[in-house]
Amino acid sequence: IARREQQTRERAVSVHGEKSAKTRAEQQEYVVSSIADIGPVTARALLEQFGTVEAVMTARNGDLREVTGVGEVTADTIRDIVGSDYS
Repeated sequence: IARREQQTRERAVSVHGEKSAKTRAEQQEYVVSSIADIGPVTARALLEQFGTVEAVMTARNGDLREVTGVGEVTADTIRDIVGSDYS
């Protein structure tokens, strides 16, 4: 199926799998947990601490590390992904 979608219809494979109806909170958790090394528990903790996806993504490294489950490596990963140019 993936080959057919890519070759015949020239579509890219979705990295997130199939879409389904989700609540706003579930969508927010999904966005935050899509960053490498962040699972659903850490995503919830980040959202509870910062309140919005935007606040999580713009938080400073030190503020990120204050969240339970977020260490230096995870905080660095978030800042790197959010702050790097697309290439």
